[in-house]
Amino acid sequence: MMEILIRLDKPIFRCLTDEEVFFQRIDELKGLTQCTQKAETFYLSFLSVDHHAVIQAIQSISDMWNTQFTVQISP
Repeated sequence: MMEILIRLDKPIFRCLTDEEVFFQRIDELKGLTQCTQKAETFYLSFLSVDHHAVIQAIQSISDMWNTQFTVQISP
């Protein structure tokens, strides 16, 4: 299994419901082991055998909330 660390920068929320949907989408990510927030940046940790699926899901979330992300994969 690989550990995947993702930094998700400054999602843009249009309303409270939009923010709730964002957190629901994060919570539903397979393999998520930790989610922390510092200021407007989120740090997500995953243990996953399919890092491509995790990255694809984060890209979808990033597109919806107009944010950027970086990925670090550790064997």
